[in-house]
Amino acid sequence: MAAALLLLLCVWPLRCGAPASPKAVTARLAAKWPATSLLLEASEFIAEEDNEKFWQFLETVRELTIYKQRDSEHSYYNLILKKAGQFLSNLQINLLKFALSIRAYSPTVQMFQQPRQQRSGLLLLLGSVAGSGMLNENVPVFILYAEIGTKDFVKFHTVLSEKVQKEEIVYILRHYVQGLPFEGSALFSYQTGSKLHGLTDSSSTVKFLATNDTTEEEDDEAGEVQGFLFGKLKQMYPDLKDNLKDFRKHLIESTNNLEPLKVWELQDLSFQAASQIISTPVYSALKVMKDIAQNFPIKARCLWSLRSTYYRGPCPRRHLMHFGHVVGTSQDVPVNAVLQIQACGTQHCAFSNVQYGVIFSLCDLGPCGSEHGLGGTAGGQHPEEDAARERSNAGPDANSRRKTDGTSPMEGAPHGLSILETLKLEGKVLHGLHDLGIKEEAFSKFMRLQIHPVDDSCALDIRHSSIIWVNNIEKDHIYNKWTTSFQELLKQTYPGVIRQIRRNLYNLVLFIDPVQEHAADFVKQAELFYHHNIPLRIGFVFILNTNEEIDGNEDAGVALLRAFNYVAEESDTSQAFISMINMYHEMKDGEVFTVNHVRNVLRSEFPHADIQSILGVDSEYDEKRKAGVAFYKKTGLGPLPQALFNGVPFNGEEMAAAELDTVILQRITDAMGFFQRAVFMGLLSDHMDAVDFLMDQHNIVSRINPTILGTKRRYINFISTSVPVGVEDFSTFSFLDSQDKSAVISENMKYLTKKDEDVIYAVTIWIIADFDKPSGRHLLSKALKHLKTSSHTRLGIVNNPISKITEDNTAIARAILTAFLTQKNSSLKSFLSKIAKEETAKALARGTKIKKLLVPGMDDSTFEKKYNTIGMDIIQTHQMFCQEVLKLLPGQMAVVSNGRVLGPLDENEFFTEDFHLLEKITFSTSAEKIKSIVREMGISSKHGSDLIMKVDALLSSLPKTVIRQNVEFLKEQHSIVRGRKAAPAASCKYLSPVSKPENLRWHSILPWDCRMCSITRTGYAPGST
Repeated sequence: MAAALLLLLCVWPLRCGAPASPKAVTARLAAKWPATSLLLEASEFIAEEDNEKFWQFLETVRELTIYKQRDSEHSYYNLILKKAGQFLSNLQINLLKFALSIRAYSPTVQMFQQPRQQRSGLLLLLGSVAGSGMLNENVPVFILYAEIGTKDFVKFHTVLSEKVQKEEIVYILRHYVQGLPFEGSALFSYQTGSKLHGLTDSSSTVKFLATNDTTEEEDDEAGEVQGFLFGKLKQMYPDLKDNLKDFRKHLIESTNNLEPLKVWELQDLSFQAASQIISTPVYSALKVMKDIAQNFPIKARCLWSLRSTYYRGPCPRRHLMHFGHVVGTSQDVPVNAVLQIQACGTQHCAFSNVQYGVIFSLCDLGPCGSEHGLGGTAGGQHPEEDAARERSNAGPDANSRRKTDGTSPMEGAPHGLSILETLKLEGKVLHGLHDLGIKEEAFSKFMRLQIHPVDDSCALDIRHSSIIWVNNIEKDHIYNKWTTSFQELLKQTYPGVIRQIRRNLYNLVLFIDPVQEHAADFVKQAELFYHHNIPLRIGFVFILNTNEEIDGNEDAGVALLRAFNYVAEESDTSQAFISMINMYHEMKDGEVFTVNHVRNVLRSEFPHADIQSILGVDSEYDEKRKAGVAFYKKTGLGPLPQALFNGVPFNGEEMAAAELDTVILQRITDAMGFFQRAVFMGLLSDHMDAVDFLMDQHNIVSRINPTILGTKRRYINFISTSVPVGVEDFSTFSFLDSQDKSAVISENMKYLTKKDEDVIYAVTIWIIADFDKPSGRHLLSKALKHLKTSSHTRLGIVNNPISKITEDNTAIARAILTAFLTQKNSSLKSFLSKIAKEETAKALARGTKIKKLLVPGMDDSTFEKKYNTIGMDIIQTHQMFCQEVLKLLPGQMAVVSNGRVLGPLDENEFFTEDFHLLEKITFSTSAEKIKSIVREMGISSKHGSDLIMKVDALLSSLPKTVIRQNVEFLKEQHSIVRGRKAAPAASCKYLSPVSKPENLRWHSILPWDCRMCSITRTGYAPGST
């Protein structure tokens, strides 16, 4: 019997990949900072979502720590989630759980733990801060260091909150836990198997330690190996105990034996691994993929024995080419991992049912079993960087790429913090679009919009009459020998050579005050380019004193302009430029430019000239003196000196006189590439004017306004649940949070448009001001002038009174509101234009009745009835919205364009040209693209215009990402493992089933995604046709 048993054991078929005897170990996550309170971490999560909700959350957890002492940790954790659930959506609660599990906000909480005081409630007074954006410009700032949820915190918080309500202080809270140890301690620990794959975090100094808890004497032979229960066998056959022990050892060693494979045996392992994964039922596919990837060395022989002829032939290569094109990689260098979450277009709540997929990159393996493929940025976009990565082997993380919501992949193996940030960002978009009522196909279209401004700098139109051009490349005789054909740009030449073409391709405009200290340096730099025959057209705009009583005998700047005009009339502008250069050469080091320098040059070059008639009060050579100043003010450029190259302003660093020549040469080189592309593409031909071609580009504007063109932007959050409150109900409005306040204002806003047409307007502008003050009426008047020439904009108004609201000091504001509520568009426009005039305000101040100021065509009776009954509640509602949402002081002005807040504004900061610029930037960057999608949805004009405004505010408020891409499968048969299909979002990963070790975290992350977001599975192996 024993011999038969031994024979049976010898011939028993071995199962592929059977596990060895498991060993339990304990994994302990240790960090260089102590464990922090979950309540504090949850508060930081909420503060990052919305600062206003953070303060509301504090009110609900004032003394929550008392439950921590009497309840279990799990109950306390659930209580925190319950409190946070009052201010967070279901998606945000799931993300909060994830953030707490990886202790994402523990370093943030620890960062506040600076003052090492023994008393809780350390209060610091930082003096007075001006312009802090609060309701009072000069108030003391108090910083409270305390632990929220404790009695000591409540005591200080109550007092400080009351002071804030009275607008007496600015209150800042920082976390401080009394008695918190400062040496590193465990954040958490858990039991796990012996294989700790990928348990690292590259974003922090976190370490995982594995400890074997077993002893040498422990009998671990009771488990099953290859189907044999050796514990039972030893009980049944004690006399064969040694033989059974040897046989068990043989089974374990043979199972883990890494037999060498030939090259031809390795080349199809990826296909065979993918085949085994796809042939597995849906619910087990991810487990099989994880098992193969993490145990690939001992699985290799078993995978090779599988026969998967379906994946042989040209099909895999076609799939690699297809996905290489989609994700921007070479067909010979397949990507290893991609995660994508994309809109699928259902009516479910965001992330309530998310679809995910696995896409297998079946790359060949080398003799040593490592992959040849390299990742990197999108192929074709940065070829130099791609080549450098290939030469340097690209580093350990080169084979990992990740996409979220269709964006460009993240490089490197994923870690918890990056996934959390990605899901928070994409969740905000999905949740916001869902709350706005976006459904079906439009959902995906909005997700893929590129609505952030491009990097192209805005340029001014340089075809202005006030610019004095000292040379003309196309007409001056010194450039006669140069070719006039743009084709010269395409001829091969040495790098860095500036091609001499008789065209005004490169234009430099200098704005200078001739008497300023650095004016001579810029004139001498212009002389350098002129005398070396650089193909650069040079122009000047002289910023002078425009007082007509000042003449050239008193002001050196006026004298230079008149002398320049005289020489230009007697000779030409080139000679006048040379004379101007000579005037500055008359100056000695440390001298200031004076009228004598002008006189000396005129006497030497024009001895017979009447200098008094040239420079005196009755001079005939005062042309362009006022025009230059007017043009300079219109452009919106900053302090002098200023320079434009082809209309693009120089920044402050580039205006350094010592570096100006280098900067100009670099600008010429950059512009040369632009013109070369234009000529090659046929956009610029010899019969076209170069300057007109430049000024027809999309980045040409009439005015440079840093407020509009700046990168720091603030947007109103219009995403809110339905709040049935009107603007007349001030008492209820005062209890709403910021999002609900914004929703109420937007839903009840009335608009003025150019014509009485039922159309969708892409740009919505709100004017915020005190219209009973001259500055507010001037801003409204400029907006009305802009509206006369605009077909994309609708205009609304919000009142922000500077003083206490009464009937006497709100007469014009109530008249404007009444007109918006009762009059048609044409009559409203005429009335607003009239009431914005100063004569109207003076008439009302003298006691003139408002009914005498009405214009023909208005509904007089309706207007008078509403005006007498409108009350103060609407204006109070507007004022509270301005102060609590827009963060404006009483009376401050602002402009809101599609939810973007520009302000507070000074009295003379915004002009009609600024409204033109604002509309152009808003329309071309985002509104036009959103409008095209809204039109396809078939929405009414009023609702459609509101939807464009809210979607623009939502998408524009997000950080800029790269172009989103949509992964489409060539064919799903035999390649797709698909679960639930109804999902508003999809997660797509592009990876190799036999991945490198640094990418093994993907196999653990994907099942987690499914659990947290209810993800639907889609797996793809590019072997089908």
